[in-house]
Amino acid sequence: MQNLSNKRERLSDELRQLLKSIGTVRSIHEDSYLFHQGMDAKEMYLIKSGLIQISMLSSEGEEMVLRICRTDDIVGELTLFWDDPKYLLNAKIIESGEVFVINIDKLQKEVHRSLVWKKTVNNNTTNKIDKVVV
Repeated sequence: MQNLSNKRERLSDELRQLLKSIGTVRSIHEDSYLFHQGMDAKEMYLIKSGLIQISMLSSEGEEMVLRICRTDDIVGELTLFWDDPKYLLNAKIIESGEVFVINIDKLQKEVHRSLVWKKTVNNNTTNKIDKVVV
């Protein structure tokens, strides 16, 4: 396995509060997956506790670990504003905990209501897309 990035970005207080306000809490369990590459992307997740490994398969079939996510990190957001979105990566739970599950359609409606939220979400997503190395 190759680790490409483990650098943390700080989530803005405004975005964290928005996601918590529209999300629902779900327990997550070690050695299961939130999602797999290619699945329909209907939700994104804000980690409340636990650890999640974000990875993808290389063209040679080798798993590449892109990051380890923890409390207050967002996962599943890379396809937020795409039509017919699919998850681009895998999200494996490596330590049990809880996540806020945010329905993407619901978040998009909230984002459209506020340009401030839209700018915050777009900046956060753009920063993460720039770090994904394929």
